[in-house]
Amino acid sequence: VIFVSWLSFAFNAASSYDLGWDGLAYHLPMTVTWLQEGTFAIPEISRWQHSLPANGELGMFMLLSAGLDRVIFLYNWLAFAVGAMAVFILARRITGSLDSAVLCAALFALVPAVQHQASSAYIDLYGASFILAAIALFMERGDGAEHGGRRWYLSAVILAGLACGIGIGAKPIYYGYGALCGLGAAILIWQDRNRSSRDAILILALLAICMLVPSLFWLGRAIAATG
Repeated sequence: VIFVSWLSFAFNAASSYDLGWDGLAYHLPMTVTWLQEGTFAIPEISRWQHSLPANGELGMFMLLSAGLDRVIFLYNWLAFAVGAMAVFILARRITGSLDSAVLCAALFALVPAVQHQASSAYIDLYGASFILAAIALFMERGDGAEHGGRRWYLSAVILAGLACGIGIGAKPIYYGYGALCGLGAAILIWQDRNRSSRDAILILALLAICMLVPSLFWLGRAIAATG
């Protein structure tokens, strides 16, 4: 059922024009403007949406640059894969059951909004999937008690921060979700009894930096261009 449903959406997307409102209103026009102008700068004469963060549009940009207009939705397939893996990891962590985790990932794949967005020029699935990935990665960090554990702990924090930053840099609504993720992570790190306050502060600073790396360009661009 999942395969046939996704195949139908993919065939429709590859053989017709995108009819999604947001895609036609500003996601695709923004990307085409970058190609025409040869720059990611905000045009002097443009719609207000051109000042929004645009991590999701980078995938469109690369596919359009390669001449793959008909499969521009594939950047959202990457986002879906990230989101499905995050759902699987979180479900297995919560239930302790492989079967339950597989079922949850399958249900995620069957959500109509997920299937629709994965075959259109929207970026909501893109941002949400990376926020989910950030949560899943952070929850898999372990306690860092052993040497290898400490190394993975830091790696998980770094990867979680980068994933969260990608989500933040996708759309302003994810500022709020990113802030909640950051606050939750900060509380858990601070409450960890296996490390000192100094170590906790350093880890939190590392997390904050990693969250800014994939999103700071868009925020800085908007501040510099429009205030």
